[in-house]
Amino acid sequence: MRDDLGSGAASLVYLVRGLGTTGDVLHLCAHPDDEDSGLLAFLAHGHAARVVTWSATRGEGGQSRVAPYTGRELGIYRTWESLDARAVDGGESWFGPFYDDDYSKSGAETLEKWGKERLVREIVRAIRAAQPQVVISAWRGDESDGHGHHAAVGAAVREAFAAAGDPARFPDLESVGLVAWQPRKLFVCMRSDWAPGEKVQLGVRRPELEQPGYLRLNTGSWDPVVNLTFQEQGAIALNQHLTQGTTSVPVPTDHFVYLRLEQVAPGFPSSGSEGLYEGLDTSLAALADYPGGGSGALRRELEAVQHLATAAAECLHVDEPWRSGAALLDLAEGLADLEGRLSDLVPDRVSRTALVDYLARRRRLAEAAAARCLGLRLVASVDRATLTPGESMLLSARLLAFGHQQPHDVAFHPVVSLAGADVRRIEAADPQEASFLVTVPADAELSCPYWLRAPRGDYAYAWPEETAVGEPFDPAPITVDCELQVGSRPLRLSAPALCEESFAGGHRQLATAISRRSPSGQGWVATSCAPATSRNSSSCASECSVTTRAPAPSKACSRSPCRRAGRRHRTGCSSACARRATPTPWLSPSPFPRTYRRDVSRSPTACAAGGASTSRP
Repeated sequence: MRDDLGSGAASLVYLVRGLGTTGDVLHLCAHPDDEDSGLLAFLAHGHAARVVTWSATRGEGGQSRVAPYTGRELGIYRTWESLDARAVDGGESWFGPFYDDDYSKSGAETLEKWGKERLVREIVRAIRAAQPQVVISAWRGDESDGHGHHAAVGAAVREAFAAAGDPARFPDLESVGLVAWQPRKLFVCMRSDWAPGEKVQLGVRRPELEQPGYLRLNTGSWDPVVNLTFQEQGAIALNQHLTQGTTSVPVPTDHFVYLRLEQVAPGFPSSGSEGLYEGLDTSLAALADYPGGGSGALRRELEAVQHLATAAAECLHVDEPWRSGAALLDLAEGLADLEGRLSDLVPDRVSRTALVDYLARRRRLAEAAAARCLGLRLVASVDRATLTPGESMLLSARLLAFGHQQPHDVAFHPVVSLAGADVRRIEAADPQEASFLVTVPADAELSCPYWLRAPRGDYAYAWPEETAVGEPFDPAPITVDCELQVGSRPLRLSAPALCEESFAGGHRQLATAISRRSPSGQGWVATSCAPATSRNSSSCASECSVTTRAPAPSKACSRSPCRRAGRRHRTGCSSACARRATPTPWLSPSPFPRTYRRDVSRSPTACAAGGASTSRP
């Protein structure tokens, strides 16, 4: 867990500001670190937009300058790095199913391997899931993109932009809840490919691009909420990609980003639309036009909700956040009520489904904002981070109330996604607390990242059929929902159940993982190999990767040999190793500077093998 202000006043300001705007943006990339983080901060923090970054791969073929990982293990590590970057620039990270098989010389080569139709489909999946007004591609699909993966994404994005709004294209995505969604504008970034260490001029004015059809943004403008420019935030975010050796000094000066308007939605005027939001209505009421079909009744309902969102933002004071609490409760209640009446307001099934998804996401954000402003915090915890099949653990939930107004009629509901798990309530004396005994079945499957559960193909992972979009990791297998009343208004909260533990120099929160007990007994836990992969894929070598974890700290140094990528490594650590300030082959360094992950069962190797938590440390 990061010891920063990710849940502090700045994030609350950004959250509440964004509740009344629909200027969402999807940023398309090929690898983690392709994104323009200064631009993301400019959009997320400057325009209060929801910004999702989609990467076609997890960067498994990239370099690794701070850790010994390659292939799928590096992909896990770079996923952590992406999450750290988004924690700074305010975006979200999603991923495609494609495997980064090292450098590709051309877009044509990549499209032949990945399949253009498959790539278009995955971009359409991301668009329909994110529901953006604006799509920005990091790449253009020409020679300036350099890497073939870059060029492939740039070449596919135009077709995907048009296909996303066509219900006849990729109708199978409806089976995972994704219906047609047409963004209003498509932009492409005008930067060229570069690598760390190369001499490039970034952020300067480019006279050749000062013409109609191009947009110049100054990400060096000031963000008063954190007293940094957006580009400074972007530089800090970029530096989270430690494995790639990216180094960027935050400098408070002008920094110009150029975009080219590439495409607009059918029927949307292209003339006068060069500005990022020029010609767009980014209020909640605009949802009545699309996807609402122009319903006047729906517009009136959305205008009332918009008024509540605006009132909440206007009366927010970070030192007295409860002033916005009532308006946020009204906003959450109004959105929930509108969700329930959409069948009467929007007869078209596809449009109604798209609106339900959009409004439900906005309602959950309003509920979270209301809870924070009112000083309400739902804490869910488990007493163990690792279980073996057949074992039990204690699940605890508490509703903390720090504000002036106390909640009442509090009810806790555990949500356990572990198949066959038995959940029994334990009586609690405090009405704002609850405890449960959770027992996993003896035949429970080992925990493993969703994209590694099945053998992958030569160039793409095989996702579970129910996967809607490429989230960084699986959600926590155990969460707690809480229903309560604040005055006469209902409020619903949800929190993942995590095991919090400390280590030398910090602490972390880990989701529960199902592991396998070593035949040697004595409480040692061992993880097994992931499923066998195809002949040409990165997989375990002739020996199986095994990671062991002792039942309790010991001065004895246990190192179990394993073979990965043709090299022999050792796992485990001694008390002397744990005191080292630099990473070693058997210590998995955290993406966070000066903080290292001590428990080898949390390494990317263990996560890939199955049986270890993928929670960000």
